[in-house]
Amino acid sequence: MTVTIKKLPTHELFDVQDREGQRPFWNKVGAAFENKDASHSVLLYQPGIPEPKRLQLRRIDRERRPLADGADTKRFPTHELFAVTEVEGGPNDWKRVGVAFTNKDDSLSLILDEGVRDGPKARFQMRARRDAPAAEPAAEHQPNPARSVTRKSKAA
Repeated sequence: MTVTIKKLPTHELFDVQDREGQRPFWNKVGAAFENKDASHSVLLYQPGIPEPKRLQLRRIDRERRPLADGADTKRFPTHELFAVTEVEGGPNDWKRVGVAFTNKDDSLSLILDEGVRDGPKARFQMRARRDAPAAEPAAEHQPNPARSVTRKSKAA
């Protein structure tokens, strides 16, 4: 018997469209799921394309890649976006396709450039879901329906 529990997204992605004389329009275009290592798997839905674009969002390790002395940290990205292609019989191919900046409210501004830094850029906002389930207390362990777990029972 296999039991599958669906994992709910922890964040939502929005395309924010400015409108003259009106409040901006926030169009939901995707979702993100937090991974065990605190990175995020991002699904970005695009008009006319049936399958979502699958990306990985990773925090930049500033111990391994420090900023120059005196650099304004607000002007440099805090995360990088990668498109990961599975390669049969070898390591996956990770292509950098964008960056993200952390906002004052801890949301992220994502900028996708598809690896062409001088080309057109798509901008999105990534925010934590308002209805995200609260974490279960650690003292009493119960399955969390927000996590995706597949278990197969062993034949006796």
